[in-house]
Amino acid sequence: MKTLLAAIKAALQTGIAEARDGDIFITPSLNFLPAGVKSTLAIGIKDGPVARRDLTCGLVEKTLQVQVGVFVRLLKPEAAVMGDDSTSSLGVLEAIDAIETTLTDNLLSIPGMMFARPVAEAASELFVGEGGAAWQTKSITYNYIWEG
Repeated sequence: MKTLLAAIKAALQTGIAEARDGDIFITPSLNFLPAGVKSTLAIGIKDGPVARRDLTCGLVEKTLQVQVGVFVRLLKPEAAVMGDDSTSSLGVLEAIDAIETTLTDNLLSIPGMMFARPVAEAASELFVGEGGAAWQTKSITYNYIWEG
């Protein structure tokens, strides 16, 4: 899981130009936003459950679940969801689309990785962070299948 989380973080830092590298982070909870977030868009990566299945010849198949959460500062309510064309700011829907473009079918150059697909997307929600700052959030869940 550690290798997978680091690879997802690197892929998102490369693939989503609208987010600062420092605002893409591994998080202990999708309800946690680090105090150091500097921009209006942040992305948290959270480990999920791992299912293990023994295969023939001593091989193991693991299904690793990862959640990716998007935080968009709520400056204009509709823009936080839909995006703002006048400022080229992403809303949570566009940010999730950008994550899908970056991660879907991307095996992240991890040996043995065979599958990378989204399996669920949560509804967007309001999140009130430190100091009362309001953020619109949305998450997408990915399953990764590794065999080795």
